Formats: sequence, C-alpha cells, structure tokens
Amino acid sequence: MTTLEHHPYSSDLATVDFYSFLLLKSAFKGWSFCDANYIIQNATEELKKRSQNGFQECLQILYSRWQKWIFARG
Repeated sequence: MTTLEHHPYSSDLATVDFYSFLLLKSAFKGWSFCDANYIIQNATEELKKRSQNGFQECLQILYSRWQKWIFARG
C-alpha cells in the first residue's frame, strides 16, 4: 500500500480509523460503560469479530474517497 501525504486535519479525507469508529459506534449504541478497561475489552472483542475482508473493504472505500478528493482538487 502506498502512503499518501495530506494535511492531518483535512475534512475531505479520513484515516482508516473512520471504519473502526463507525463499527464501534454502531455496536455500542445505547451501552453504558463503567470504566476504561471495560471499554477497551469490549472494543477489542468487537474489532476481533470483524473479518480481514471487512478491513479490506474499508481500505477500498478509503481509496475511492482519496480518488474523489484528488480529482476534485485536480
């Protein structure tokens, strides 16, 4: 994978984390957590449930977003 350099706070591009945070946000909607260790444990378990293909799909989505951004700024 080639790393593209861009402004770290670009609103047009998201890091790979956008996929992970979306998954966790959906999975934990309505949950209450009592401490940080409980959050870490549950987040780790939820991310382990995701297949490698799920993360591959994430990278493909991110790549298409980069392409749109590059074309728009062209």
